[in-house]
Amino acid sequence: CFLATLSVWPVIPGLSCAVPPSSSSSSKPDRSSALQSWWFDLVLFTFNFSDFLGKCMQSSLQWGARTLSPRTQLLLALLRAVVLVPVILACSAPQLFDPRLARWVNLSAVFILGLTNGWLSTVCFMRAPKALPPDTPNAVAEQASSVMVIGLFLGISMGCLVADQLGKTALKGHIGVCFVP
Repeated sequence: CFLATLSVWPVIPGLSCAVPPSSSSSSKPDRSSALQSWWFDLVLFTFNFSDFLGKCMQSSLQWGARTLSPRTQLLLALLRAVVLVPVILACSAPQLFDPRLARWVNLSAVFILGLTNGWLSTVCFMRAPKALPPDTPNAVAEQASSVMVIGLFLGISMGCLVADQLGKTALKGHIGVCFVP
């Protein structure tokens, strides 16, 4: 869940071109624009707000924890990565269509990424204790919780490492480049 999220968020959509370049000879956005100067903050706010909303959906969280198997949760996490990562990359690195449209597609994809991140991570942590047999001693349940936290930290760390390597290799020179027809 966190590997896919942090591989593309916040740097890639945050540094994308939110306004068209001021001259046709430049493919870099006009940094003096108010929208462009606040764009990174808008991307951060959008993700964090939608992540919060995903964690607050009480009835759907209870349904997800009760009915979704770990395999289904993994498939949903993979599905969102397969759908949202290419959309965010097409809007950001390099931008494949007009910035006036790309910024809305980008914010919508970041919103959905945050919403699903909050929802799936909460369902995963709600379901973990229920995966143990009913007669499991407390010591084993505590160890299982430790394994969940280690998994969380590994996902966060790996996502940051993947994003760093993408920025240094495959996406170098492409992040923040505006679409020029």
